[in-house]
Amino acid sequence: SMDTGAYDGFQITLQYGKDVDALAFNGRDLCMNDNIDNYMYCWQVVEFNIYGATFAWEAAALLQGDLNIFGAAAGTIYWTENKRPPQYRELKFDKVRNTSSLTVDFHFCHMDNRGFNVPGATMILEEGQNNYHFDELLLTGYTRLVTPLTNNLTIDTNVTIDVFLGDLTGLFHIRNNTLIFVEYVESVSNVTYAPCGFRVDVGGEAIFPTETHLRGVRGWFDGLMTGVEHLYISGIDAMTTFTSTAQTSYFDKGQYVNMTSPGTFDWASVTVKRGSCLNFSRIVNQSLLVTIGHGEIQYQGTISMNHGEYATSAFEIESQGWLNLDGTGPKAQQGIAPGFTMNNTGSGAGHGGVGGGFNETHGGAAYGSVYYPSEFGSGGGNGNASGVGGSGG
Repeated sequence: SMDTGAYDGFQITLQYGKDVDALAFNGRDLCMNDNIDNYMYCWQVVEFNIYGATFAWEAAALLQGDLNIFGAAAGTIYWTENKRPPQYRELKFDKVRNTSSLTVDFHFCHMDNRGFNVPGATMILEEGQNNYHFDELLLTGYTRLVTPLTNNLTIDTNVTIDVFLGDLTGLFHIRNNTLIFVEYVESVSNVTYAPCGFRVDVGGEAIFPTETHLRGVRGWFDGLMTGVEHLYISGIDAMTTFTSTAQTSYFDKGQYVNMTSPGTFDWASVTVKRGSCLNFSRIVNQSLLVTIGHGEIQYQGTISMNHGEYATSAFEIESQGWLNLDGTGPKAQQGIAPGFTMNNTGSGAGHGGVGGGFNETHGGAAYGSVYYPSEFGSGGGNGNASGVGGSGG
Protein backbone atom coordinates (compact mmCIF):
# COMPACT_ATOMS: atom_id res chain seq x y z
CA SER A 1 0.00 0.00 0.00
CA MET A 2 1.41 3.39 -1.01
CA ASP A 3 -0.76 4.94 1.71
CA THR A 4 0.56 3.09 4.76
CA GLY A 5 3.35 0.83 3.49
CA ALA A 6 1.42 -2.22 4.76
CA TYR A 7 1.10 -5.38 2.62
CA ASP A 8 -2.23 -5.22 0.79
CA GLY A 9 -2.25 -8.74 -0.70
CA PHE A 10 -0.98 -7.78 -4.16
CA GLN A 11 1.23 -10.44 -5.74
CA ILE A 12 2.76 -11.31 -9.11
CA THR A 13 2.92 -14.94 -10.26
CA LEU A 14 5.01 -16.30 -13.15
CA GLN A 15 4.35 -19.56 -14.98
CA TYR A 16 5.13 -22.76 -13.13
CA GLY A 17 8.80 -23.67 -13.21
CA LYS A 18 10.00 -20.13 -13.85
CA ASP A 19 11.89 -17.96 -11.41
CA VAL A 20 12.45 -14.22 -11.40
CA ASP A 21 15.95 -13.61 -12.75
CA ALA A 22 16.00 -9.81 -12.40
CA LEU A 23 13.63 -6.98 -11.58
CA ALA A 24 13.64 -3.19 -11.47
CA PHE A 25 11.23 -0.62 -10.03
CA ASN A 26 11.64 3.12 -10.65
CA GLY A 27 8.61 4.32 -8.71
CA ARG A 28 6.29 3.93 -11.69
CA ASP A 29 7.26 0.87 -13.75
CA LEU A 30 7.90 -2.58 -12.29
CA CYS A 31 9.71 -4.86 -14.76
CA MET A 32 11.08 -8.37 -14.36
CA ASN A 33 12.30 -11.22 -16.55
CA ASP A 34 12.23 -14.99 -15.99
CA ASN A 35 15.15 -17.43 -16.02
CA ILE A 36 13.77 -19.70 -18.78
CA ASP A 37 12.63 -17.68 -21.80
CA ASN A 38 14.05 -14.30 -20.78
CA TYR A 39 10.61 -12.78 -21.31
CA MET A 40 10.12 -9.31 -19.89
CA TYR A 41 7.01 -8.62 -17.81
CA CYS A 42 6.09 -5.05 -16.90
CA TRP A 43 3.45 -3.46 -14.70
CA GLN A 44 2.79 0.18 -14.01
CA VAL A 45 1.72 1.97 -10.85
CA VAL A 46 -1.06 4.29 -11.97
CA GLU A 47 -2.69 5.52 -8.77
CA PHE A 48 0.55 6.68 -7.12
CA ASN A 49 2.94 7.76 -9.84
CA ILE A 50 5.81 9.58 -8.12
CA TYR A 51 6.81 11.18 -11.43
CA GLY A 52 3.34 12.33 -12.41
CA ALA A 53 1.83 15.71 -11.66
CA THR A 54 -1.34 14.52 -9.95
CA PHE A 55 -0.02 12.53 -7.01
CA ALA A 56 3.53 13.88 -6.66
CA TRP A 57 2.92 15.46 -3.27
CA GLU A 58 1.31 12.27 -1.89
CA ALA A 59 4.28 10.19 -3.01
CA ALA A 60 6.77 12.74 -1.67
CA ALA A 61 5.02 12.72 1.69
CA LEU A 62 5.80 9.01 2.00
CA LEU A 63 9.53 9.80 1.76
CA GLN A 64 9.24 12.39 4.60
CA GLY A 65 12.19 14.41 3.33
CA ASP A 66 14.56 11.44 2.95
CA LEU A 67 17.01 11.72 0.07
CA ASN A 68 15.55 10.28 -3.15
CA ILE A 69 18.57 9.39 -5.29
CA PHE A 70 16.38 8.74 -8.36
CA GLY A 71 14.77 12.17 -8.41
CA ALA A 72 15.66 15.21 -10.47
CA ALA A 73 16.00 18.89 -9.62
CA ALA A 74 13.18 21.39 -9.92
CA GLY A 75 12.68 23.62 -12.93
CA THR A 76 12.66 27.41 -12.76
CA ILE A 77 9.83 29.88 -13.13
CA TYR A 78 11.38 33.29 -13.77
CA TRP A 79 9.08 36.26 -13.96
CA THR A 80 9.70 39.96 -14.52
CA GLU A 81 7.11 42.67 -14.31
CA ASN A 82 7.22 46.09 -15.90
CA LYS A 83 3.62 47.25 -15.66
CA ARG A 84 3.83 49.05 -12.35
CA PRO A 85 3.56 52.84 -12.84
CA PRO A 86 5.20 54.65 -9.89
CA GLN A 87 6.16 58.30 -10.20
CA TYR A 88 9.72 57.82 -11.39
CA ARG A 89 10.66 55.03 -13.78
CA GLU A 90 13.46 54.61 -16.24
CA LEU A 91 12.61 54.18 -19.91
CA LYS A 92 14.22 51.56 -22.13
CA PHE A 93 14.50 52.28 -25.85
CA ASP A 94 14.10 49.47 -28.40
CA LYS A 95 16.12 50.34 -31.50
CA VAL A 96 14.54 47.61 -33.61
CA ARG A 97 10.91 48.62 -32.97
CA ASN A 98 11.74 52.29 -32.41
CA THR A 99 9.68 52.29 -29.23
CA SER A 100 10.22 53.10 -25.58
CA SER A 101 9.00 51.03 -22.64
CA LEU A 102 9.32 51.09 -18.89
CA THR A 103 12.25 49.09 -17.54
CA VAL A 104 11.61 46.00 -15.44
CA ASP A 105 11.29 46.90 -11.76
CA PHE A 106 10.20 43.62 -10.18
CA HIS A 107 11.94 40.23 -10.33
CA PHE A 108 10.35 37.11 -8.88
CA CYS A 109 11.72 33.56 -9.03
CA HIS A 110 10.04 30.35 -7.86
CA MET A 111 11.49 26.82 -7.63
CA ASP A 112 9.42 23.85 -6.45
CA ASN A 113 10.66 20.26 -6.24
CA ARG A 114 7.23 18.90 -5.31
CA GLY A 115 8.46 17.58 -1.96
CA PHE A 116 11.29 15.39 -3.32
CA ASN A 117 14.68 15.74 -1.60
CA VAL A 118 17.05 14.84 -4.45
CA PRO A 119 20.82 15.14 -5.04
CA GLY A 120 20.43 17.40 -8.06
CA ALA A 121 20.13 21.17 -7.74
CA THR A 122 18.37 23.91 -9.66
CA MET A 123 20.73 26.55 -11.03
CA ILE A 124 20.24 30.26 -11.59
CA LEU A 125 22.08 30.90 -14.83
CA GLU A 126 22.05 33.76 -17.30
CA GLU A 127 24.77 33.98 -19.91
CA GLY A 128 27.30 36.69 -19.16
CA GLN A 129 25.68 37.50 -15.83
CA ASN A 130 27.29 37.14 -12.41
CA ASN A 131 25.15 39.57 -10.43
CA TYR A 132 21.59 38.57 -9.60
CA HIS A 133 18.97 40.63 -7.79
CA PHE A 134 15.52 39.28 -6.94
CA ASP A 135 12.77 41.23 -5.24
CA GLU A 136 11.23 37.92 -4.12
CA LEU A 137 12.58 34.36 -4.15
CA LEU A 138 10.27 31.45 -3.37
CA LEU A 139 11.84 28.04 -2.56
CA THR A 140 9.45 25.16 -1.84
CA GLY A 141 9.25 21.36 -1.92
CA TYR A 142 12.88 20.57 -0.92
CA THR A 143 14.35 22.60 -3.77
CA ARG A 144 18.12 23.21 -3.61
CA LEU A 145 19.16 26.33 -5.51
CA VAL A 146 22.75 27.05 -6.60
CA THR A 147 24.57 29.67 -8.61
CA PRO A 148 27.22 28.89 -11.26
CA LEU A 149 30.58 27.77 -9.86
CA THR A 150 33.62 29.67 -11.06
CA ASN A 151 37.35 29.00 -10.80
CA ASN A 152 38.29 32.56 -9.90
CA LEU A 153 40.24 33.10 -6.68
CA THR A 154 38.01 35.99 -5.62
CA ILE A 155 34.26 36.14 -5.11
CA ASP A 156 32.79 36.27 -8.58
CA THR A 157 29.04 35.85 -8.16
CA ASN A 158 26.86 38.23 -6.14
CA VAL A 159 23.23 37.49 -5.28
CA THR A 160 20.87 39.91 -3.56
CA ILE A 161 17.47 38.71 -2.29
CA ASP A 162 15.14 41.37 -0.90
CA VAL A 163 12.47 38.96 0.37
CA PHE A 164 12.66 35.20 0.89
CA LEU A 165 9.47 33.11 0.73
CA GLY A 166 9.06 29.37 1.21
CA ASP A 167 7.90 26.38 3.24
CA LEU A 168 11.10 25.87 5.33
CA THR A 169 12.29 22.89 3.20
CA GLY A 170 14.04 24.90 0.47
CA LEU A 171 17.81 25.37 0.54
CA PHE A 172 19.94 28.13 -0.98
CA HIS A 173 23.40 26.69 -1.62
CA ILE A 174 26.14 29.37 -1.53
CA ARG A 175 29.19 27.87 -3.20
CA ASN A 176 32.83 28.93 -3.42
CA ASN A 177 33.37 32.47 -4.74
CA THR A 178 29.74 33.41 -4.14
CA LEU A 179 28.39 36.22 -1.98
CA ILE A 180 24.72 36.48 -1.03
CA PHE A 181 22.87 39.33 0.69
CA VAL A 182 19.91 37.85 2.60
CA GLU A 183 17.17 40.45 3.10
CA TYR A 184 20.01 42.83 3.92
CA VAL A 185 19.32 46.49 3.18
CA GLU A 186 21.47 48.78 5.30
CA SER A 187 19.48 51.36 7.34
CA VAL A 188 16.19 49.84 6.18
CA SER A 189 15.96 46.28 7.48
CA ASN A 190 17.79 44.70 10.41
CA VAL A 191 15.91 41.40 10.77
CA THR A 192 15.15 38.37 8.61
CA TYR A 193 12.80 35.41 9.07
CA ALA A 194 13.78 33.75 5.80
CA PRO A 195 11.70 30.54 5.54
CA CYS A 196 14.41 28.38 3.97
CA GLY A 197 17.79 26.90 4.79
CA PHE A 198 21.23 28.10 3.75
CA ARG A 199 24.24 26.00 2.86
CA VAL A 200 27.49 27.99 2.69
CA ASP A 201 30.55 26.22 1.31
CA VAL A 202 34.16 27.05 2.16
CA GLY A 203 34.96 30.22 0.25
CA GLY A 204 31.32 31.32 0.16
CA GLU A 205 29.77 34.11 2.21
CA ALA A 206 26.27 35.01 3.38
CA ILE A 207 25.54 38.51 4.70
CA PHE A 208 22.52 38.65 7.01
CA PRO A 209 20.79 41.42 8.98
CA THR A 210 21.69 42.05 12.61
CA GLU A 211 18.88 39.81 13.87
CA THR A 212 18.65 36.57 11.92
CA HIS A 213 16.11 33.78 12.41
CA LEU A 214 17.25 30.57 10.67
CA ARG A 215 14.10 28.50 10.12
CA GLY A 216 15.13 25.96 7.47
CA VAL A 217 15.29 22.24 8.22
CA ARG A 218 18.75 21.61 6.69
CA GLY A 219 21.05 24.60 7.15
CA TRP A 220 24.81 24.02 6.94
CA PHE A 221 27.67 26.52 7.25
CA ASP A 222 31.22 25.69 6.12
CA GLY A 223 31.94 29.28 5.07
CA LEU A 224 31.55 32.83 6.34
CA MET A 225 28.48 34.28 8.09
CA THR A 226 28.59 38.08 8.19
CA GLY A 227 26.51 40.69 9.98
CA VAL A 228 24.66 38.58 12.57
CA GLU A 229 24.69 39.77 16.16
CA HIS A 230 21.54 38.02 17.41
CA LEU A 231 21.14 34.49 16.07
CA TYR A 232 17.87 32.56 16.43
CA ILE A 233 17.19 28.97 15.40
CA SER A 234 13.42 29.16 15.08
CA GLY A 235 10.70 26.64 14.33
CA ILE A 236 9.79 23.00 14.80
CA ASP A 237 12.41 20.78 13.11
CA ALA A 238 14.59 23.79 12.23
CA MET A 239 18.23 22.67 12.13
CA THR A 240 21.50 24.47 11.38
CA THR A 241 25.06 23.13 11.62
CA PHE A 242 28.29 25.15 11.86
CA THR A 243 31.52 23.27 11.17
CA SER A 244 35.14 23.95 12.08
CA THR A 245 35.81 25.63 8.73
CA ALA A 246 33.05 28.21 9.25
CA GLN A 247 33.59 31.64 10.79
CA THR A 248 31.75 34.87 11.59
CA SER A 249 32.31 38.58 11.10
CA TYR A 250 30.47 41.89 11.28
CA PHE A 251 29.94 44.36 8.47
CA ASP A 252 30.06 48.07 9.24
CA LYS A 253 30.02 50.80 6.60
CA GLY A 254 31.39 48.47 3.98
CA GLN A 255 34.20 47.19 6.17
CA TYR A 256 34.67 43.80 7.85
CA VAL A 257 34.94 44.00 11.63
CA ASN A 258 35.96 41.30 14.13
CA MET A 259 36.35 38.49 11.62
CA THR A 260 37.07 35.30 13.53
CA SER A 261 39.39 32.48 12.57
CA PRO A 262 37.88 29.24 11.16
CA GLY A 263 36.10 27.24 13.85
CA THR A 264 35.53 30.33 16.02
CA PHE A 265 32.14 32.03 16.33
CA ASP A 266 31.15 35.30 17.97
CA TRP A 267 27.55 36.42 18.57
CA ALA A 268 25.98 38.84 21.02
CA SER A 269 23.20 36.34 21.67
CA VAL A 270 22.09 32.89 20.51
CA THR A 271 18.56 31.59 21.09
CA VAL A 272 17.38 28.10 20.15
CA LYS A 273 13.60 27.94 20.19
CA ARG A 274 11.25 25.02 20.79
CA GLY A 275 11.84 22.01 18.55
CA SER A 276 14.93 23.58 16.94
CA CYS A 277 18.49 22.28 16.87
CA LEU A 278 21.85 24.07 16.56
CA ASN A 279 24.91 21.89 15.93
CA PHE A 280 28.62 22.67 16.12
CA SER A 281 30.66 19.98 14.38
CA ARG A 282 34.43 19.55 14.31
CA ILE A 283 35.31 18.05 10.93
CA VAL A 284 39.01 18.96 10.68
CA ASN A 285 41.82 19.23 13.22
CA GLN A 286 40.52 22.55 14.48
CA SER A 287 38.84 22.94 17.87
CA LEU A 288 35.62 24.93 18.06
CA LEU A 289 35.19 28.04 20.20
CA VAL A 290 31.76 29.63 20.56
CA THR A 291 31.70 33.04 22.26
CA ILE A 292 28.23 34.26 23.25
CA GLY A 293 27.17 37.25 25.30
CA HIS A 294 23.91 35.54 26.25
CA GLY A 295 22.75 32.05 25.31
CA GLU A 296 19.31 30.52 25.71
CA ILE A 297 17.90 27.08 24.96
CA GLN A 298 14.13 27.26 25.15
CA TYR A 299 11.70 24.43 25.90
CA GLN A 300 12.61 21.31 23.85
CA GLY A 301 15.41 23.11 22.02
CA THR A 302 18.84 21.51 21.49
CA ILE A 303 22.44 22.64 21.09
CA SER A 304 25.03 19.95 20.31
CA MET A 305 28.82 20.09 20.02
CA ASN A 306 31.18 17.20 19.34
CA HIS A 307 34.48 18.93 20.26
CA GLY A 308 35.02 22.46 21.48
CA GLU A 309 34.32 25.12 24.10
CA TYR A 310 31.64 27.66 24.99
CA ALA A 311 32.55 31.04 26.45
CA THR A 312 29.51 32.98 27.68
CA SER A 313 28.61 35.48 30.36
CA ALA A 314 25.13 33.98 30.84
CA PHE A 315 23.41 30.84 29.61
CA GLU A 316 19.82 29.73 30.27
CA ILE A 317 18.32 26.31 29.64
CA GLU A 318 14.57 25.90 30.03
CA SER A 319 12.75 22.72 31.04
CA GLN A 320 13.39 19.91 28.51
CA GLY A 321 16.02 22.03 26.80
CA TRP A 322 19.17 20.11 25.98
CA LEU A 323 22.84 21.11 25.80
CA ASN A 324 24.30 17.94 24.34
CA LEU A 325 28.00 17.17 24.75
CA ASP A 326 27.53 13.41 25.17
CA GLY A 327 29.85 10.93 23.55
CA THR A 328 32.17 13.56 22.11
CA GLY A 329 35.33 12.58 23.97
CA PRO A 330 37.74 9.67 23.51
CA LYS A 331 36.42 6.40 22.12
CA ALA A 332 36.03 3.14 24.03
CA GLN A 333 38.95 2.27 26.36
CA GLN A 334 40.79 5.51 25.49
CA GLY A 335 41.44 8.70 27.43
CA ILE A 336 42.94 9.66 30.78
CA ALA A 337 41.15 7.03 32.90
CA PRO A 338 39.28 4.67 30.58
CA GLY A 339 37.33 1.61 31.52
CA PHE A 340 38.63 -1.81 30.52
CA THR A 341 37.52 -5.40 30.08
CA MET A 342 37.54 -8.04 32.81
CA ASN A 343 35.84 -11.42 32.49
CA ASN A 344 34.07 -10.26 29.32
CA THR A 345 32.61 -7.34 31.23
CA GLY A 346 33.40 -3.69 30.58
CA SER A 347 33.89 -1.25 33.43
CA GLY A 348 32.94 2.41 33.54
CA ALA A 349 35.44 5.18 32.87
CA GLY A 350 36.56 7.56 35.55
CA HIS A 351 36.19 11.34 35.47
CA GLY A 352 34.90 13.35 38.42
CA GLY A 353 34.61 10.02 40.27
CA VAL A 354 35.74 6.41 40.01
CA GLY A 355 34.18 4.37 37.20
CA GLY A 356 31.83 1.53 38.11
CA GLY A 357 32.89 -2.11 38.01
CA PHE A 358 33.26 -5.33 40.04
CA ASN A 359 35.18 -3.43 42.70
CA GLU A 360 37.03 -0.18 43.32
CA THR A 361 39.93 -1.26 41.09
CA HIS A 362 37.86 -2.38 38.11
CA GLY A 363 36.68 1.06 36.94
CA GLY A 364 38.68 4.00 35.67
CA ALA A 365 40.32 6.26 38.28
CA ALA A 366 38.89 9.64 39.25
CA TYR A 367 40.39 12.80 37.76
CA GLY A 368 39.41 16.40 37.12
CA SER A 369 36.85 18.40 39.09
CA VAL A 370 33.26 17.48 39.83
CA TYR A 371 32.25 21.14 40.01
CA TYR A 372 34.44 22.69 37.32
CA PRO A 373 35.27 19.98 34.75
CA SER A 374 37.65 21.19 32.04
CA GLU A 375 38.91 17.91 30.56
CA PHE A 376 37.28 15.38 28.28
CA GLY A 377 35.77 12.26 29.77
CA SER A 378 37.26 8.86 28.99
CA GLY A 379 35.87 5.94 27.02
CA GLY A 380 34.10 3.05 28.72
CA GLY A 381 35.37 -0.51 28.69
CA ASN A 382 34.36 -3.08 26.09
CA GLY A 383 32.20 -6.02 27.08
CA ASN A 384 32.00 -9.37 25.33
CA ALA A 385 32.68 -9.85 21.61
CA SER A 386 29.70 -7.70 20.58
CA GLY A 387 29.83 -5.09 23.35
CA VAL A 388 31.66 -1.81 22.72
CA GLY A 389 32.16 0.83 25.36
CA GLY A 390 30.73 4.30 24.93
CA SER A 391 32.71 7.46 24.17
CA GLY A 392 33.61 9.91 26.89
CA GLY A 393 31.82 13.23 27.32
